[in-house]
Amino acid sequence: MYRLSADERDLVKDAVSRGASTFLDTRASRAQDIAAASEAEVEVYARAVCGTVNAVLRVSGRRHLVACVAAMPDAGGGPLDRFASVRFAMRPGRAPRNAVVDWDRARADDSVARLRTLLMRSPTPYLRERRHVRLYGEGDVTVIKPVQRRYWNVASGLMDGDAILADHWLRRSQ
Repeated sequence: MYRLSADERDLVKDAVSRGASTFLDTRASRAQDIAAASEAEVEVYARAVCGTVNAVLRVSGRRHLVACVAAMPDAGGGPLDRFASVRFAMRPGRAPRNAVVDWDRARADDSVARLRTLLMRSPTPYLRERRHVRLYGEGDVTVIKPVQRRYWNVASGLMDGDAILADHWLRRSQ
């Protein structure tokens, strides 16, 4: 009807689902905000990050970003106590049509376990602080965030893609 691209449709769906809890202000709509993201939602997030970065890298055609998505964690507490990760790596050549591949679950869980104490901090008994981090390696970056749906949507992917590009350019200029 509006001739939106697939990315634009995903962004509209995210905006509607994120705004629902604010406008509806019901227990069910608020529960959707903190529900765990599905693997499909994380893959859409990863495609948004890769699309943002690869749009800039496409000019030279020398390299592209690929996302490695691990299976979502299913153990340990509720969605407020779990974290998920996506690893982004540079590859030579032009970007393929689908830049999202599988990642070894054990390796992803190891990354999250090593940083768990830094990611979750409770300064007071009634306030819980949840963080997300980007870990940069030689040719890769690993994004670790709470498993909640609001951290793994298209809008977050676009913002993280911009942040990864900005960090990359800052590192190259130093």
